[in-house]
Amino acid sequence: MADSKFTDYSIDITNATGSVTITFTGLQKSKSRFFLDEVKVTKTSTKTATQLTFTNTGDKTFTQGDTDGLTFTNAATLTPAVDGATITYSSSDKNIATVDETGKVSVKTDNTGSATITAIYAGDDTYEGSTASYKITVAPKPTGAGTEANPYTVADVVALNNAGLLPTDSAYVKGIISEVGDFNSKFSELTYYISDDGKTTSQLQVYQGLGLNGDKFTAATDLQTGWTVVVKGKLKVFNSTLEFNYGSKITSLTKPVTYTKATLTGFAQSGDDYYATFSSDKVTFFPESDENITYATTIQKAYALDDMLELTALSTAKATIDGKDVTGYFVPANTGVLIKASFDNASSITYYTVTGKDDVAALTDNMLYPATKAMSELTNCYFYKLAYDDYSSKTGLGFYWGADNGTVFTAKTNGAYLAVPKTASAKSAFRFDGTTTGVNTINAKTTTNDVIYNIQGQRVGASYKGLVIVNGKKMMRK
Repeated sequence: MADSKFTDYSIDITNATGSVTITFTGLQKSKSRFFLDEVKVTKTSTKTATQLTFTNTGDKTFTQGDTDGLTFTNAATLTPAVDGATITYSSSDKNIATVDETGKVSVKTDNTGSATITAIYAGDDTYEGSTASYKITVAPKPTGAGTEANPYTVADVVALNNAGLLPTDSAYVKGIISEVGDFNSKFSELTYYISDDGKTTSQLQVYQGLGLNGDKFTAATDLQTGWTVVVKGKLKVFNSTLEFNYGSKITSLTKPVTYTKATLTGFAQSGDDYYATFSSDKVTFFPESDENITYATTIQKAYALDDMLELTALSTAKATIDGKDVTGYFVPANTGVLIKASFDNASSITYYTVTGKDDVAALTDNMLYPATKAMSELTNCYFYKLAYDDYSSKTGLGFYWGADNGTVFTAKTNGAYLAVPKTASAKSAFRFDGTTTGVNTINAKTTTNDVIYNIQGQRVGASYKGLVIVNGKKMMRK
């Protein structure tokens, strides 16, 4: 700068073979100063520039375990062509790929990672040197696809991140909640962690995520360790932590199903069979029999048909208890049922209270109600309890009015009562032995109601006489 103005200076240096020193001296010997705004060093060459170009441009990606297309030749071409030019090739990671002097590449898919293949022309007195390169990546083979139907595992995400292939779009990841973190009350979001085994050794952070289907959380207790979730959101690495970015949501939530053993007693006998009413505030599961086959059970619902009481067995289902598949009956919570048992040398049966199973369908057409259901809430009904006609002799088991004229009474705790609408055909008792007004007992394996129809297809009562159709079969009732 001279006279408060910047001035451009150019210095040509030729034939230099070592270090070059440039000295700037002020115009005045005292109180002189100057400023250097910018120094540019430009190297000019009299050599001809060259360029290397691979036959197939662009990076290449393989998947761990691939076997096809692992060997190929991708030679580099020098422009302009130079007589006697030598092009050398190298690989940055020979555990991923090797390359020979012709550009022939051999990819190894046992490992995951990336290798850069580089071609080099060193140049000579006439031509400048040049380089070209491309990348070969062996990506991990995920067990999932990152979709809703086939989500990634946590191990998949870790492997993809290690390979530098973390997806940039939203992805689905399935895992077991291993830890529940902080609840953000301002945004109703929750930070938690998932892993493939529910342990904290290798987990993925879900940072300030939303609940099922994007619902807001209300507290940290809205999630529990051990629950299985599928989370949708964008993955990232923040301060070396692999995580779902804020705003992810849970698209699927499954609570672990647990079975706690319990014992039911207090059966009443009718012939060779034993009966008890039952209800619980939890879902329950009754095996058809225990491992020693000391009894067999059927869970039945009830409804009145004319002057008969129809007992229909529930459909059987499978439960996995202590690693074993068990056939039996799921009973919805707060539902009245009738338990029928045939004992060999025991007088009690084993059942299980069930937690984490929310898909047990409610029973339809069931007139048995749990003891916790207030009878006063049911209008225009008669109320019955399971009892003997003669308690001293233990005979005449059936459903009888629990109070005079079928009015309200107090049902036994964890039991059930029968409520039948007040109609002309409603009776004061339904006996299991079939005398007077009886109970039509259905076989233990029946899963549909034995509804009776006449030949015209009209539904009829149990007292109907003549040719009828029951469960698709014709029979004569006399």
